[in-house]
Amino acid sequence: MKWNERSEYLGKLRSYKNFFVEPNLEKDSCTDKFLLKQVLNNNDGAEKLVNIKKMFKVQKNGENLPVIVVFQGFAEGYVKDALVGNFDIRKLNDSKLGFCFGSFAKNNNDFNYIFVKDNFQLWYLLGFPLILSALYVHLKSLNAEKVYTVGFSAGGFASILFGHYLRADIAFSYYPQTLAFSAFTNNYRNIMNFKFNLSLLSISDLALIQKISEGFACRTIISYCKESKVDINQVGRLDATDSNLEIHKYPCNSHNLFDHLDSKDEFDRIRHYIDNDLKP
Repeated sequence: MKWNERSEYLGKLRSYKNFFVEPNLEKDSCTDKFLLKQVLNNNDGAEKLVNIKKMFKVQKNGENLPVIVVFQGFAEGYVKDALVGNFDIRKLNDSKLGFCFGSFAKNNNDFNYIFVKDNFQLWYLLGFPLILSALYVHLKSLNAEKVYTVGFSAGGFASILFGHYLRADIAFSYYPQTLAFSAFTNNYRNIMNFKFNLSLLSISDLALIQKISEGFACRTIISYCKESKVDINQVGRLDATDSNLEIHKYPCNSHNLFDHLDSKDEFDRIRHYIDNDLKP
């Protein structure tokens, strides 16, 4: 998708903030566009809570290069004291949670990168409209004609979610959750979900998005350990007959697939997919 086409598409998404029910959508509310409009106009108060600038880091290596958007997963230690005592939840904006995929970026400088982390560790659902808008701004500044997303676990959820709505060329997702708050939750996430009703958002369920859209909008490649029960359950929720969905199962049994893979070999595989996609 050339930038002028992607820009026009993403510009329309931004206009969804001016929510109105179109007559044709009112007849059939089960459309991807209608549900996205509802999400973008959900007033959850995140604008006063989330510091969007502290979620992003942009690495520009050149003009008009393909862009890889990288989504960090969870790191429990950074939220374990949240909501304890008089803790100011806004301090999570200053979380020391790092950005992932640094070694790949270091060794592949013929891409531009947008690194994203969810300091609140809520599957990127808190402040979703802010995140989507910021991605639009950064992609526009990078004149992105080719866009790829990648993420691990909760970041894998985000890679599919934003890959779908950004109309990425390929979304790489490693051992993702497909239904937020159904796995890897804790007291902090349960309380935040109760406060902001995040699990009620249509975008919290990737299987629902896939069903309503009649398939993901971009090529989606999922990899996980075939004996990991949590990942079997999560990935198993998706429609494997989707022509845009590729699922790779590895002979291992833990959630973290990279405990069993050589990361360099896997990064080479990602590079191979992208190089093939970039061929004329």
